[in-house]
Amino acid sequence: MIARVKASKSRGRDTGMGIKSRWPSAGTASLPRWPDRSPATPRAAVSLALLLLLLFLPRAALGDPLGNPPGDARGLQLFVGLREVLVHRCAGCHGAGSDTHEGGLDLSTRETLLAGGGRGPAIVPGRSGESLLYRLAAKLEEPHMPEEGDPLSAEVLARLAEWIDRGAPYDRPLIDAADRRPWTERTIDPALRGRWPFLPLTPVAMPAVDDPDGWCRNPIDRFILARIRESGLVPAPMADRRTLRRRLAADLTGLPATPGEIRAFVDDRRDEAYEREVDDLLGRPAFGERQAQPWLDVARYAESFGYEQDYDRPHAHPYRDFVVSAFNDDLPFDTFLRWQLAGDELAPDVPAARIATGFLAAGAFPTQLTEKEFESARSGELDDIVSTIGTAMLGLTVGCARCHDHKFDPLPQADYYRLAATFTSTVRSNVEIEIFPERHATALAAWQAELDRSIAARQRIEEELPARFDDWIRSWQPTEAGTAPDWRLGRLVSAASRVGTPLTALADGALLAGGSPANDETYTIELDFPVGAIASLRLDALADPSLPKGGPGRVAHGNFALSNITVAAAPIPPEGADADFAPVKLGVPRADYSQPSLDITHAIDESPTSGWAIDPHVGQAHVALFDFVAPVAFPGGCRLRVTLDFRTSPHHAIGRPRLAAATVAGLPAIPVTADADPIDPARSDAARVSELVALPLRTPAQ
Repeated sequence: MIARVKASKSRGRDTGMGIKSRWPSAGTASLPRWPDRSPATPRAAVSLALLLLLLFLPRAALGDPLGNPPGDARGLQLFVGLREVLVHRCAGCHGAGSDTHEGGLDLSTRETLLAGGGRGPAIVPGRSGESLLYRLAAKLEEPHMPEEGDPLSAEVLARLAEWIDRGAPYDRPLIDAADRRPWTERTIDPALRGRWPFLPLTPVAMPAVDDPDGWCRNPIDRFILARIRESGLVPAPMADRRTLRRRLAADLTGLPATPGEIRAFVDDRRDEAYEREVDDLLGRPAFGERQAQPWLDVARYAESFGYEQDYDRPHAHPYRDFVVSAFNDDLPFDTFLRWQLAGDELAPDVPAARIATGFLAAGAFPTQLTEKEFESARSGELDDIVSTIGTAMLGLTVGCARCHDHKFDPLPQADYYRLAATFTSTVRSNVEIEIFPERHATALAAWQAELDRSIAARQRIEEELPARFDDWIRSWQPTEAGTAPDWRLGRLVSAASRVGTPLTALADGALLAGGSPANDETYTIELDFPVGAIASLRLDALADPSLPKGGPGRVAHGNFALSNITVAAAPIPPEGADADFAPVKLGVPRADYSQPSLDITHAIDESPTSGWAIDPHVGQAHVALFDFVAPVAFPGGCRLRVTLDFRTSPHHAIGRPRLAAATVAGLPAIPVTADADPIDPARSDAARVSELVALPLRTPAQ
């Protein structure tokens, strides 16, 4: 008992090193309560003298439960200062959380330290220079310790040596037995779970309190009055009606009452006037807004992501609106909490439940991450979720157990990670949610009914259309406008480059060449024209911003040189069959412009060294027309194969060619401009119908 008293008196003494010394205690017994006797009696004097003598006996005379040698308090003070060094720099490999220890050395207790490891005792008490622990730390022997991190400082080595020279006393085990188990297996003392915050709620008897003045209006008031009486106080006087109305407005809505509202309440002398005012304030939208504010603060709600970028979070407000509505709609509190944790799982068909899970994603989040930051950001996000659940729903700092067992509450580190593991499949994302499903269902049903009516009407028209079309064709009379010649864009069948240049079809009927331009190039293009006869071919060399100098050529200065053009024609074959082409002889061509010495006529002279070019008029579109010596005509339409050769100069291919055909010859070579394109679909409907009627045979598609 005396040893325990001595240890108790020593606890908390200042060591002079800024650290409070914590001496070991073999028990918790306190000094006995002596009989109430006068200190003047001989028995009391003897007892007091005996007590003082025992208190100041040497520690060795009393024995040491840790096996420490006799020594002064300085050795224990040194150990207190060295404890953090030994725990953080040594015990990770020699005594922390594992049944095996490197080199067989365990520093957890003084006994295991003295026992040493595979190389014998770690220390020789009283002789630091011969102690293996010191010699390795001081780099006097291999392997130098600690293996990782910076070596121990000279100051720490000096304290370590002095501690060994004083016998290496321990004030308590370096690592408690419970802490030596893996953190995944550590548990909490069951007695700690019996504290009142962790017990389920039980019925509480209402206090029997005397209330002659009728101060209590409800059961809660009885508890308040009992506490007031217990403290020797009296209740505050009843507030006047003006003050009461102002307090009601501030407490329930956070807004001041208007003078008119206050006046109306003061003048309302009905018995239920107070209840009416409360019901009115509870029914206002401002009630939910006022009550939601504290919860939104606890839930770390914000409308931006935080961190240095702090970008806006445009989809955050539905969660805020849910919290406001939950208070205004009197949502049960247990439902309110459950939905925020797993509303999408508990009630997936309830929009409010899915929106409530925004609680999990309301925290700050880094919006700009490198690949190396993904894992740490995810870990931080899970910690934010777990910590917020702890503070908001449990009133506990659960996040402390992320790095160690909780220092105050019965929360082992394993429980923290079990809770975090619950949310590992929770992913932050934006989803579309129908807020008003009933309204949406009504609108969807009306839309579907209208769609069904339209589909039925279309089906009736499609059934009647063939017969009506045949009747209309039989009564068709071509007009002068209907027979006027027009350029026709054909339907592209194929387009290929001899050297593999990609040719991309564009919406205006042109082809755009890609990749690097070749020295010598040949385009072969096949087009179908569903007209009765073809008498002329048109070649457009169009400008394009993707081409050098805007084109139309692919060479660096934007020019081109068409060496030769050849045309072959065939009937449009059945799908999947090959066309039987025959060459078409071309007459004298025309162009909107020709470069001196490189005239359009060179494009049909079959010479690879001459050709048609347009320098210096680059950056704009040009056109060339080639009349057929004899028109070509086939039942059902004509397929043309046009070959464009570019061999006059390297890289001088046209970058954006387009082909069209006309049923008459001799048309002018009108240049293509942005406001007047002869191939633009401005051709009259009458002309289109005339061409269709003129065909002896028409395909179903036509």
